[in-house]
Amino acid sequence: MAYDFGNLSPVDFEDLVRDLVGREFGIRFEAFAPGPDGGVDGRHSKGASAMILQAKHYARSSYASLKAQIKRESASIAKLNPDRYVLATSCPLTPLNKSELAGFIGPALKSEADILGPGDLNGLLRKYPDIVKSHIKLWLSDAAVLDRIVRSAAHAFNRMTKKEIEAKVRVYAPNPSFDGARDTLESNHVVIISAPPGVGKTTLAEMLCYAYSGEGWELISIRSLEDGLAAIEDQTKQIFLFDDFLGKVALDRHALAHKDSELARFIKRVRNSPNARFILTTRAYIFEEARQISEYLADRRLDISRYVLDVGIYTRRIKALILYNHLLVAGTPSDHIASLVSSGELARIVDHKNFNPRIIEWMTDVNRIGDSAADAYPAAFINALDHPGQLWDIAFRTHISKTRQHLLIALFFGSEYGMTVEDLRDAYESLHPRLCAKYGNGHGPKDFEESLRILEGDFVSIRGSHVGFVNPSLRDYLTGYLVTSRCFWRLRGVPAKPTGLKPSGDLASRCRSLVTRSPSLPSALPMLRRSFRNCRPGWSSKESISHSAMRRGFRTRIVSSY
Repeated sequence: MAYDFGNLSPVDFEDLVRDLVGREFGIRFEAFAPGPDGGVDGRHSKGASAMILQAKHYARSSYASLKAQIKRESASIAKLNPDRYVLATSCPLTPLNKSELAGFIGPALKSEADILGPGDLNGLLRKYPDIVKSHIKLWLSDAAVLDRIVRSAAHAFNRMTKKEIEAKVRVYAPNPSFDGARDTLESNHVVIISAPPGVGKTTLAEMLCYAYSGEGWELISIRSLEDGLAAIEDQTKQIFLFDDFLGKVALDRHALAHKDSELARFIKRVRNSPNARFILTTRAYIFEEARQISEYLADRRLDISRYVLDVGIYTRRIKALILYNHLLVAGTPSDHIASLVSSGELARIVDHKNFNPRIIEWMTDVNRIGDSAADAYPAAFINALDHPGQLWDIAFRTHISKTRQHLLIALFFGSEYGMTVEDLRDAYESLHPRLCAKYGNGHGPKDFEESLRILEGDFVSIRGSHVGFVNPSLRDYLTGYLVTSRCFWRLRGVPAKPTGLKPSGDLASRCRSLVTRSPSLPSALPMLRRSFRNCRPGWSSKESISHSAMRRGFRTRIVSSY
């Protein structure tokens, strides 16, 4: 198989070249962040000597373009003055082309053999075939592999075209989650990929399916467990995909109860078959909610098949590649891309606290951009990251119960940097019964533990004894939700505690801060003043008079500020 490397982005091509040339020379090249490289895509240093590797991805460009670029960079190469310079390119080269390029490169090029064209790179790939599969996008671009995927996807994905699959592969940014999920799948024959909204669990599942399809496995996408039980055959290699297997809407407890035994039966069937693999995706909080009512899902043995996709594994380089690939593949208008580059906002997008692949997908989709002006595009992109409420609204309002919502509200009113588990428990036990009474909901002694377990991973993260929001964008969303829903009016009279939410004066201060952020709610201030004027801090009778007096003084200042 001869690859033309056209399916790779420039960053993908650089990674491949470093691996191939490094293996051939028996050395490791340093990698650098995307951006102007000064003529260096890889560097190997030993003592005072240095070898420079440069990759030029010109698969869809002419030799004249490559020659002009090397000519422009000749001064930079001379300035670097490496002991050895190696050039690898995806542009087809003739012997005459190599000689011409050698003249521009200068004495740092020890031999024309150190100019590697696509034919040379394909020779190294045949010599080191294991490198092909470690570069999943290259392997999936193999015509024979792609044909197998298309044939399999014809049934599984409603006749996806080769072009559509190629586009999905091109936009994918390889990251450690692929190897982690695949290792789990091979060890257990089953993997449950759970993650917060928009992080990329379905994309990961599809890439796994394409990889198995390329190896000759039959891809079967199922919409019910009955489909899987009817299709499984021990003599045929089959990879089953059940995307969002617990549903995209609030969990149906009665339906799950009926499906529980079928899920147990199908997973057992897959695990006992040498030729079956089963990939399931779900949102983590729905999975944890289901475990509360499903005897089988609550079985701890199932945890070995769970792979939680964490956006935290996206390094700065991977984030940059996600953005680059979407801009490259999604058809984003060139003038919008030019505006984004010239604005200097690319680094701000990559480093944004709310970076999320789904937001990137939204903001690079030509259909979503619509008729927006190119010069306004950078500001619109940053605004989408600043206000990512669309990602959280449905999940918060419909996918979790009021009991779980109350824990997130309690955490919101804690420190911006999170709370200890015990402080959060105190805050929750102050808020939860009161809010339940206001909404007519019941509550129980296990609500805190169950809520924390269900929300972990999708809404909150737990590190040691510290609890925080899984992403700062969730706090931003809750700010808007609490203001627009005026939920904070329900908090009046909440008993205060020395820990957790602090005394009521502090809660009043936080509520007032919410209201003042919204110019549309000026009438809320008088109501809040009446709500908190008569609040009583919940201190015990053993507390000193001076401390109580201090708290009364603080409460007076808060109330007067309304």
